Amino acid sequence: MPVADLVFLQSDANYTWLNWTNGKRVLVPRTLKYLEDRLPQTGFIRLHRNYAVNVSHITAVSRTRKGVEVRLSNGQCLLVARRRWVEIRHHFAADNPTILVD
Repeated sequence: MPVADLVFLQSDANYTWLNWTNGKRVLVPRTLKYLEDRLPQTGFIRLHRNYAVNVSHITAVSRTRKGVEVRLSNGQCLLVARRRWVEIRHHFAADNPTILVD
C-alpha cells in the first residue's frame, strides 16, 4: 500500500502498529523512531511518544477535558502530548487554520 494510505503509526515497545485507511492494522518488528526516520518529513507529525500521524488524514484538532485531541479521517481520536501542542498548533495555523477547533 502507498504511504499516503497510512493514517497513523502506534508504538508498542519495540514494535509498531501501522493503521491504514482500509481499517487494516499491521504489526511490524521496528520501533516508531526507526519507521519515522524513513517516512516523508513533511507528511507526518509526531503527536505523542506513542503516535505519529499522516497530516493529510487529520480532520480536526480540538480541546477536550482530557487535553488536545486530533480527529482522524478514519474516525479515531488521538491525544496530543502537552509538549507537542505548540508545534502542532503552529503547523496547522500556517497550513490549514480551518482544522483548529476550540
